[in-house]
Amino acid sequence: MFKILVLISGNGTTLQHLIDNINNSSNNSISNNIKIVGVISNKEDAFGLTRAKDNNISTYCFPFKKNQQSRESYDTQLTNLISNIDYDLIVCAGWMHILNSQFLTKHPKIINIHPALPNSYKGMYCIKKTFEGFKKGEVEQGGVMVHWVIPDVDAGEVISQYIVQLKGTLFESATYEYYEQEIKKIEKNVLLNAIHSLHDRHQKNNKQI
Repeated sequence: MFKILVLISGNGTTLQHLIDNINNSSNNSISNNIKIVGVISNKEDAFGLTRAKDNNISTYCFPFKKNQQSRESYDTQLTNLISNIDYDLIVCAGWMHILNSQFLTKHPKIINIHPALPNSYKGMYCIKKTFEGFKKGEVEQGGVMVHWVIPDVDAGEVISQYIVQLKGTLFESATYEYYEQEIKKIEKNVLLNAIHSLHDRHQKNNKQI
């Protein structure tokens, strides 16, 4: 069994897509060998925690209390928490906290979904940054990538990506809201494909990814 730990910060729509296609899947032989074993949120009001509980997945609410602790202290405590969970892969699915190098040294098998292409826009609000960049003539393509998490933000090795051609397509006249909606749909499938790819690698390489 390929065990996944998911980190979230919000509503959990991507988490729900994973649950529906992995934990609750009955018609996919690959997904039958994958299981979401836990969900951690750094926000107490994240609805994704409810989604996980409703599907009998262990949940951990671990908020960052910036007035009471440093980021280093938080990451150390998070490192220790995750060290007690049996997992093969950590998946950031809307996780809004940059993890430090000490955490990544201890837990390097961690991936992130990012709504922009490699070597383009980094950090937050990249759906909007890409759309505005296209309107300004800075880029002709948008898209989504899943990458390994490293200390440099959104700069890790790409595992899976999907390119959306903007120039010369209906996106030239589309609204930002339409582009955002389409990218969020694509994100879910690109992440699922990346997980399946890593599952295959895990199976072939003596359970090493």
